[in-house]
Amino acid sequence: MEDCKIAVLGIGGVGGYLAGMLASTYSDVSFVARGPRKAALEAHGLQLHSEYSGEITARPARVVETAAELAPLDYLFICVKNYSLEQACKTLGASVDDHTVIIPVMNGVDPAERVRTFVGRGTVVESLIYTVGFSNPDFSVTQQGDFTTVKLGIPHATPAQQAAVERTRDMMVHAGIDTQICADIQAEIWRKYMLNCAYNVLTAAYNRTIGQLRDDPVTRQEYRDLLLETLAVAQAKGVALTREIALAEYDRFLHKLEDDATSSLQRDLHPADDAPPRESERDTFSGYLVREAHRLGISVPLSERYDQMLRNM
Repeated sequence: MEDCKIAVLGIGGVGGYLAGMLASTYSDVSFVARGPRKAALEAHGLQLHSEYSGEITARPARVVETAAELAPLDYLFICVKNYSLEQACKTLGASVDDHTVIIPVMNGVDPAERVRTFVGRGTVVESLIYTVGFSNPDFSVTQQGDFTTVKLGIPHATPAQQAAVERTRDMMVHAGIDTQICADIQAEIWRKYMLNCAYNVLTAAYNRTIGQLRDDPVTRQEYRDLLLETLAVAQAKGVALTREIALAEYDRFLHKLEDDATSSLQRDLHPADDAPPRESERDTFSGYLVREAHRLGISVPLSERYDQMLRNM
């Protein structure tokens, strides 16, 4: 395990947390970054300010512009935005071969399926992460809150695939990353997606924190309704989610999420210092959900309303 070759592609909030934890444990961890971020990482390493894991300065073995500059990897973490995934996969070159385990740690419900299509080699492990993290102007990374958890799995895994999932779990746990294997990873991914179709969408639409959404009876009810609309689509697709799970996510919103929590979609559409909005993952959340609802004949009026509002932004 100590000799494994690891790379992290996408050193933002999620990728930065994983990169910091991995590079502070293993000796052969590469970061894939470009421009000023690459220069900052080469000069200063990765500064991780984590409420959960502490203050960490991690120095990678190397920082490269594309994964194609790397020798075949044992593990590749892809932590880019969904709209960049296809292009990122085109830059992998010979860094991925049949023995490589690829872990896309991204939003949405289909990045693993898309990686399998775009790359066509290696073992793709489906995953999700629960965390609140973001990249700062100096390219350090901040993780907020007293949790960060990664969940892994492969639907209908063969024995060889399951062994790859278990090796990945062990490698991550050894680096101090809270990692669990799920028997039904698709249900877990849709559970988080259900959360994000309320969390990301409402924080972005109103440009409010979770605490501010909780304090307003209108947005408090809308959060619940968005969870239930996403649940209806998931159930129509045969995903093993229940109303009780949706209401548990609503209870977490009411009582457990940090008051000052924001979302990645919110930060893209409402960047600091009056900068113009950045390309966002709106389509990953409300866009995908509305399209699937229409395909399946499911009524999602509130999701449609917010999808249109976010499109107009």
